[in-house]
Amino acid sequence: MKPSTLGCLFAIALTASLSAADWPQWRGPRGTGASDEKNLPVTWSATENVAWRAPLGGVGVSSPIVSGDRVFVTSQIGTGIRRAGNHPRLAQGSGAVGERALAAGQGGPADERTFFVVEAFSRNDGKRLWQHRLEATGPLPGVHDKHNLASPSPVTDGQMVYAWFGTGQIVALDLNGKAVWQRHLGQEIAPFDINWGHASSPTLFGDTVLLLCDHAQASYLLAVDKKTGKERWRADRGKGRMSYTTPFVVESPTGPELIVNSSQRVDAYDPRTGTFLWQRPTARSISSVRPARPSC
Repeated sequence: MKPSTLGCLFAIALTASLSAADWPQWRGPRGTGASDEKNLPVTWSATENVAWRAPLGGVGVSSPIVSGDRVFVTSQIGTGIRRAGNHPRLAQGSGAVGERALAAGQGGPADERTFFVVEAFSRNDGKRLWQHRLEATGPLPGVHDKHNLASPSPVTDGQMVYAWFGTGQIVALDLNGKAVWQRHLGQEIAPFDINWGHASSPTLFGDTVLLLCDHAQASYLLAVDKKTGKERWRADRGKGRMSYTTPFVVESPTGPELIVNSSQRVDAYDPRTGTFLWQRPTARSISSVRPARPSC
């Protein structure tokens, strides 16, 4: 596959100095999508406000994350499986003209193998520091035209990087790109099977990685030890739950609460034990919006 040039999209945000705050997870340090940085550019083009650009090893729509002097991003090599049926467009009417599949025109390896890619780039100049490839194993779940199995964003604690993919495969890497542990939840527990493909990103809490798996055959929350990948606790959420969202932890007067938005309701769990705390019903059949913390 010809490398993508999507690297320029995250280069723009790096025009601030290297003393700028880290962006260690999906939607930033607080999970709100907000930054405390000042005087950031608000316009750009192919040349305007571009600090650097770098080709990616594959194609993906996950968000890059930043820790210290490094930028981490994931992608996929190989076109994967298109889910059968009608694929809703991102735009409507005339705005949808010209929309094409994410991997349209992109061929996979000659032997049709699929690989997941985790890469590290220098925050200063965009130089690729390392690339780790993880071969996809087992049946590939079908996905929507506009994304692939590299949709979940990675997360880092500044010591390791955790990258999760739409087959259920997760890998923990040190900052030099060496694999520390990896698991395949799609084979160990239940196949990853959700309409349009998995999109939830991992969340860190204390010394655990929290993973939301709301799929047709099994829905559950899983906490694994971030150093070893071993299971700490698992909370069964029943069959048929669907969610593309990323859970997050908030502090309440009674302790931390892990908030999950799904197709049937919003739930709260104790992130230390997986104990169910409370629920609120929702009217949505499919949830793709992460709940937001109140601003006051």
